Amino acid sequence: MPFFFLVLNGCFDLLIYLISQMGRRRSKSSSKRKKKKEKTFPLDKISNLPSDVIQHILSYLHFKEAVKTSVLSKAWRHKWAMLPSLAFDDTVGSSIERIVNHVLFSHTGPVDAFKLSTAKGLSLDTRDIDLWISHLSSYSIKEFILKLWNRSFKYDVFSRLFSFQDLTHLELCNCSLKPPSTFKGFRVLKGLHIRRVTVAQDALEKLIESGPLLERMTLCDITRLTQLNIYAQNLQFLKVGGVFQDFRLKNTTKLVDVSIDGKWDSSEFFKFFLQLPIIERLTIKVLLISFQM
Repeated sequence: MPFFFLVLNGCFDLLIYLISQMGRRRSKSSSKRKKKKEKTFPLDKISNLPSDVIQHILSYLHFKEAVKTSVLSKAWRHKWAMLPSLAFDDTVGSSIERIVNHVLFSHTGPVDAFKLSTAKGLSLDTRDIDLWISHLSSYSIKEFILKLWNRSFKYDVFSRLFSFQDLTHLELCNCSLKPPSTFKGFRVLKGLHIRRVTVAQDALEKLIESGPLLERMTLCDITRLTQLNIYAQNLQFLKVGGVFQDFRLKNTTKLVDVSIDGKWDSSEFFKFFLQLPIIERLTIKVLLISFQM
């Protein structure tokens, strides 16, 4: 059976392991001819795979491992630069800015997803992040994730992000959001997840209401935000955490899964339940900080 036929039929586990190991360390040359032949045989098979099969295999690898496969052969050298999803995490280390710059500006194919998650003690140069967002604005970005876990560093989101009109998933951590006055909303957004974000009440309400397709939403530890009105007719999942005195749900009849934690005013907490439609799942972990009759 042809080698690539196995790939097309979903037998990826062994192949992906083999390729990731090859990417980590290129086989060392051997003085023995027999060993040399044994090592080059599987490499030749992999080198001769069709281009679309190589791309399909790379899509199953962690992006960091996909980049390493460039050492396998000429056929693989630049294939990683055509992957549509770019993902960087804390395994990259303190050189993350240099690596992101290299990958982003060496990329030759379309990009539909950008995901970056930093280590807890790492701060990035905001000019670099601005540059990345500016560069990404030339693509049809559908998924944008920016998780900055250093609590002492809060990034003011570059206004160019609000021009990403193909966004279906937006996830931000430790950022400050100030949508420009010209912002009309993310019209095809389905997932909004923000944590430790600073944003004005009216700006957040507009962001939510202007996303008519919004289905899943997480709002946790929104800085200085204690009141919120949510209009989301297609919302199905809602997770809320933080300190709230007044939280209103309007036209959320499709809601089926709700998770609540944080500190709530007692009376408002019970009022919140009266607004809920008939849901299928409810998770509660709250501290009631007052009680008013």
